[in-house]
Amino acid sequence: MAAGERGKGACPNCGRGYSWGRMSLRPSSPESRRALEDEHRRRRDHAVRACGFPLYGLDESWSGSRWVGGYGGSTGRVDEVDLAHGDPRSQGAALVRVTTSPLREDTPVGLVLENVVHSLSQALWHEGVDHERVRPAFVENGPLGTWDRVVLQVSGQPVDFRYLGSDSVWGTVGDVGQEIVSIFARNLQPEGVRLGVISDPEPYINGVAG
Repeated sequence: MAAGERGKGACPNCGRGYSWGRMSLRPSSPESRRALEDEHRRRRDHAVRACGFPLYGLDESWSGSRWVGGYGGSTGRVDEVDLAHGDPRSQGAALVRVTTSPLREDTPVGLVLENVVHSLSQALWHEGVDHERVRPAFVENGPLGTWDRVVLQVSGQPVDFRYLGSDSVWGTVGDVGQEIVSIFARNLQPEGVRLGVISDPEPYINGVAG
């Protein structure tokens, strides 16, 4: 396949289309790679600190590691922040990723919800959750139609979420204030998840996975 070649296809299971391309990267020196990594961390840290909306994560009952799982946005605006907890490398360890997506007047609520559910459903699909239950999130207008209801504790108060998962891997989506909060969890039951507003993101910014 030549550099710059592109193509399109469709998933044989869910039918969603995809596109692919090939990039050719020039070898870089260790100094250049470190500079790129430093710039990535700087942008990430600024996005988390200055996102402009409340961030949710596990409350003080969680004693494990905390780290920034990622962030997303466009046109200079942060549209989601993922705060992660636990060890992503060990299949037997607990892992909880809490993503906060704000609701804004210039973006339809349905579009935000659809994007959140699609992203979470992709993670559940790859983790082997029943594909028959995950598939409607991609092909139907009601992406949460096959999801159950579960109550989670948020800042000490019960909040309704929609739940889909298996014995060891699951995801939830819920409205919390003016944000949509989604959770991807592995090897930790919903009863063990307690959320709270993260007023100080520094433990995540300075933390490492594992």
